Formats: sequence, C-alpha cells, structure tokens
Amino acid sequence: LPWYRDKSATRGLLEELGLPSPGFAKIPTSGLAPELIAHLHFPLVTKPLDKYGSRGIYVVHNLEELKQAITERSEEHTTVTNSI
Repeated sequence: LPWYRDKSATRGLLEELGLPSPGFAKIPTSGLAPELIAHLHFPLVTKPLDKYGSRGIYVVHNLEELKQAITERSEEHTTVTNSI
C-alpha cells in the first residue's frame, strides 16, 4: 500500500481510478517554479508528503506565503492542494 501515507501516491491513485479530487501539485522544497502551480488557485493548502493528523499544514494566500511555507520544510517535496 504505497499510497497509505504518501499524499502524492494517493493523488496518483485517485487520478488513475478517475475519481475527483481537488487540484494538486507535488513541489520541491528547494525552490518553487510558478509553472508547477499554474493550474491551482489561492488560497492553497500545503502539506508534507509523509505527515498525518494535520501536522505541518499551512494555508497560504499568495505566492510569497507559499514560498515561505515551503522553505520551512525539512523534506525534499511538499504537496500543494486547492482549498475547498
């Protein structure tokens, strides 16, 4: 069950099964390329790939807040999701 705790793997499985889910992107914490989130809209929710129980979640309202949130991460990638 590789998707059980990995949000990116879970999103891939949902997409593969044709199930709807909010807009999503997996982005490197080493630097944000705006084209990675061009299909998303603010506010966004950032989440670490491997945390659970609302740990490490940030709601960001603009690109500057997003850049700040991802630079505070210790892992290589984080997820960004459209707020519902």
